Amino acid sequence: MSGGPILNGGGELIGINGLSAYPILQTAYVFENGESPTDALLADLNRVSWGIPIGRLLEVEPSFGETALYASLTGVAAEVNKIAQEITVRIDQSRGNGSGIIIAQRGNSYYVLTAKHVVDKEEKYQAVTHDDKRYPVDYSTVQTLGVDLAVLQFQSQESYRVATLANYDLEIEERRWVFLSGWPGLKLGEVRRPYPLLTAGRVFSKERGAIAAKDSYSLTEATGYELVYTNPTLGGMSGGPVLDSRGRVIGIHAAAEGEEVSNVQLGYSLGVPVRTFLNLASRAQISPEWLKVESEVPPRLNRGEITAIREALFTAKKPSKGAKAKDWVNYGNQLWRLFEFKEAVAAFDKARKLNPDFEEAWYARGLALIEQEEYQAAVASFDKATEINPSFYQAWRKRGEALYLLKQYEEALASFDKAIALNPKDFILYGSRGDLLQELERYAEAVEAYSQAIKIKPHPFIYNNRGLARRDLGELKEAIADFNRAIKIKPDYAGAYNNRGTARRDLGELKEAIADFNRAIKIKPDYAGAYNNRGTARRDLGELKEAIADFNRAIKIKPDFAEAYVNRGIARYKLGDKQGAIEDMQKAVQLFCAQGSPYCQTAQENLRKLQQ
Repeated sequence: MSGGPILNGGGELIGINGLSAYPILQTAYVFENGESPTDALLADLNRVSWGIPIGRLLEVEPSFGETALYASLTGVAAEVNKIAQEITVRIDQSRGNGSGIIIAQRGNSYYVLTAKHVVDKEEKYQAVTHDDKRYPVDYSTVQTLGVDLAVLQFQSQESYRVATLANYDLEIEERRWVFLSGWPGLKLGEVRRPYPLLTAGRVFSKERGAIAAKDSYSLTEATGYELVYTNPTLGGMSGGPVLDSRGRVIGIHAAAEGEEVSNVQLGYSLGVPVRTFLNLASRAQISPEWLKVESEVPPRLNRGEITAIREALFTAKKPSKGAKAKDWVNYGNQLWRLFEFKEAVAAFDKARKLNPDFEEAWYARGLALIEQEEYQAAVASFDKATEINPSFYQAWRKRGEALYLLKQYEEALASFDKAIALNPKDFILYGSRGDLLQELERYAEAVEAYSQAIKIKPHPFIYNNRGLARRDLGELKEAIADFNRAIKIKPDYAGAYNNRGTARRDLGELKEAIADFNRAIKIKPDYAGAYNNRGTARRDLGELKEAIADFNRAIKIKPDFAEAYVNRGIARYKLGDKQGAIEDMQKAVQLFCAQGSPYCQTAQENLRKLQQ
């Protein structure tokens, strides 16, 4: 029976039988240091059978991220991993497994938050804790919460860690590092890993996520998916926690963007924010005082911490020999999410060589090429994808983005129009069309495009951009109304405050404008544009020294800020510092011309006037 399976009470493989009791050969018992047992100890050893624990076998061929989990993690990753292992449970069922989070305890009752689709059918579920203990789930206690969330209960006298939930807004400008914990489901021939998998990635703000998602159908009110992140995932991890750098739960993992028909993953991971759960917790008869909730934003990770995370958790398992094209696309998508763009392109190339007509491989290749700023090559990949499948609207959309980055605006506009014809319900397409029309100085048409996007999905970025188009049309009051709407949706939207300030400045409302610039700077202390704009408002009020201080700060933050040099030069000239004004204008000319700016000639003319 050597080589046979050793199973636990749940029928799971926990080891491989190696040596039976009372073996014929007595030479098998040798310690790792080469010594043999004494006769007395040998008699005891002979009475039992011996096998290899499955944990030792899992070390042989790790999947992505697993090397780190068997090795010694340090720093932030180690701290988060410890918390994640203790709060993440496996939810077993006849169809496989999902994951969940211990969020509350009342007496012997533990409450587990998971994705609704993990427990969507009535059957016998078991909650498996980190100590490998199994607890039956009474399905009558399962509470679904409308969106893709559910709460279940299990009973235990053991003491288990309860998750701390984090309820705060993610910043628009910065993608913070997050971790995802969950139990991957088993495939044919695989064995159960001894603890949940931990992966690392970056999370988008709600507003950025709506734009980054593959299409608007990824994020719907019905699912509650408002959290978008780059963390690699596997089937079975749904319901697991998305954690910040302090090990607090900011969301519940629920899905990955992909093609259900071909089983190809293309895009990011999707989850439900903790805030959504907190608003719905009463439906599961959970009182607020049962939950541990914090609202402090975690400190930013330093470069050393980020490097350690990348080295520990950023690996992907290469497809085995004989893998299919879709396997290489899925592998490439994992590399793409791990920011290994060159390697991702190579994986997509493998896929398209195996299947030259695999449009998803060409599309995915284009995504990775955009990240490498190889925009022309990306356009060529999207062209091939749309040639194979003319109805592949996401490829038309991304083709338009690549052409926009190449400043080929008319061709980009045609690409977005094609995508809109295929899918008129994707608000991002109209928003992108508006951005292009602004670049072409077709402001009235841009307003129309943004308005169409807003009809589909009111979004602070779209309101802000429509406000900019209206400001360029001279419709300042209408522009301010749009900036107001953007701020109402996103109260910490620094860009909208800055833009409202410029509209108020243009209306002559200088004190109100300065108040807006102050608010923008408070939200985003390194906002060079807001310092520059506050400086112009102060200059117009005659506060020249204060204005120069603002221009100095803008230039310190952004040394190639040509406009700030122009504005400081004007303020210096008004203070009687003609030489300082000339030096600033010379620097502005140098920067504008080097940047290929249309203001190069204007700056040169202003410099000549100063030098007369």
